[in-house]
Amino acid sequence: SRREQGLQLRGSLGSISLPKKNYTNNVDGMKEKLGELAFRGPWLEQLDITVPTSVIRTVAETSGDEAGPSSGETAKASDEVDVDDDFKREACFYRQAQAAVLEALPRLEALGVRVQRPEDYFAEMVKSDDHMRRIRQQLLSEQRTMEQREKAKKLREMKKFGKKVQQNVLQQRQQEKKKALDAVKQFRRDRSKRPDFLGGGDDDFPIATQAEKERPRGKPNKKRQVKETKYGFGGKKRHAKSNTAESAADTSKFSLRHNSKLPAGIRKGGKGGKTNARPGKAR
Repeated sequence: SRREQGLQLRGSLGSISLPKKNYTNNVDGMKEKLGELAFRGPWLEQLDITVPTSVIRTVAETSGDEAGPSSGETAKASDEVDVDDDFKREACFYRQAQAAVLEALPRLEALGVRVQRPEDYFAEMVKSDDHMRRIRQQLLSEQRTMEQREKAKKLREMKKFGKKVQQNVLQQRQQEKKKALDAVKQFRRDRSKRPDFLGGGDDDFPIATQAEKERPRGKPNKKRQVKETKYGFGGKKRHAKSNTAESAADTSKFSLRHNSKLPAGIRKGGKGGKTNARPGKAR
């Protein structure tokens, strides 16, 4: 290979060859260095726990976990767990931590270290009260905004639904009205075509036909006639005083005595002078 033969760089100045590098696995030397780096202080300063495999099996048997090894598999070591099985691997980690806690608690109690919080213990918060108050206000503001959006969304949906229902109700009312009018028209047509001996005029339903509506009514009373003569009756106003052939031929209101009088100038002959009894003899 290239690494075994060395890398040769050829150029204008010549060639450079790198020597072969030998790798050595010095196990004894590494263990010696590990011993030098090992922490030699009290256990309370590091709190490290190494749990044997047998303790993990014992914890699994006493816990009665369904994910743990069965009665026929208790002899298997924990290192035989399939590492590709996520569920069993996490269960093994859980049992290992549980076994470490069971071993560490007695040692801490023997050293006089409290492992439980007293009832009157109050820890100081990392964040200040002002900061937490602002966070709470922000959360409440976001919650109110979400509630308002949901409420507006529901109102829009209800409004759309209400409009749809209202349109359906109006359409239904129009259809019912149309059906009722068609029924009344059909009834009037049938009634007008029905002969008298079949009860055409004496019907239990007081609904008049079009011909009955157009039938002339009786004359109004005296008071109504006087007012209609004075103010009109709401009829045609234009050309109301224009003559017609009948009014021009009507001479019932003509008075000879009233219409025979002539103006004074014409009656006395000229400009107020005496009338000539004999025309042509004015000398």
